[in-house]
Amino acid sequence: MTLVTAKPVNRRKPVYYNGLDRLFDDFFRFDVPAAAKGKTHPAVNILEGEQDFQLEFLVPGWEKTDFNIQVEKNILTVAAELKQAEGDQETKEAKPTYRRREFGKNNFKRSFEIPETVNAEAIDAKYANGILTLTLPKREEAEAEVARTIEIG
Repeated sequence: MTLVTAKPVNRRKPVYYNGLDRLFDDFFRFDVPAAAKGKTHPAVNILEGEQDFQLEFLVPGWEKTDFNIQVEKNILTVAAELKQAEGDQETKEAKPTYRRREFGKNNFKRSFEIPETVNAEAIDAKYANGILTLTLPKREEAEAEVARTIEIG
């Protein structure tokens, strides 16, 4: 087994470490965050109201047509895939080299188990201002159920 040594992020620099060194380190450091590597998922808020659940995905920069939303059995899957523009494969234009990249637009796929109380046939989706909102309405019989207190005898 090979062990990999990790360097602490907040490690103190030697006294002779000056601003010029820091400038070059920041500019040329090969430090690619997870978002730029495509290893992240969009942040999701899950809200519950009296009549429905809502899932809000933070996905700026996408088009409505980029999303694929499916329900199979009790699994809701939301995915998005980058599409190449026509001619991109054969174009050999010089592309800029990132010196630092802290965000990117990456393919993703998220799956959620939906409860039986959700009416899967009536799920609705909207995309506006970089937020994909899925509305999962509750079944009428689920809405009628009211919590009751059970006393210990």
